[in-house]
Amino acid sequence: MLPDFLFPEAEVRKDGEGPPLSVENAIGRSVQITLGILEAVEQEFLDVQIYGSPTGDEWIAKPLAAFGQKFYKGTYTLVLDLAATPDVQFLRVKFKANRWGHWGTGPVFKFFVFAQLSA
Repeated sequence: MLPDFLFPEAEVRKDGEGPPLSVENAIGRSVQITLGILEAVEQEFLDVQIYGSPTGDEWIAKPLAAFGQKFYKGTYTLVLDLAATPDVQFLRVKFKANRWGHWGTGPVFKFFVFAQLSA
């Protein structure tokens, strides 16, 4: 139920996903989703996408929303209109982290994703 974290604050070093979050109190409404990147190192990106599911078990193949590649610390917000997908009762975050260049270490991001009903 909203408001809640789609992905609680954590440090990640590889691709992953968050747990399913019930959004049944948001069916037919708009949801404001906030990505907060608290730590990042140079020459890396984080790509965060939001997926939906009617059951919490099987997920729609195409993301409902995406932040696109982010390279820096900061707060980013988007609005997801669930009226366009009335069967969606669960949301989940999937993310990809990558680093390029001559670095011997992989990517490191500390971030969170928070969802709340849009005003």
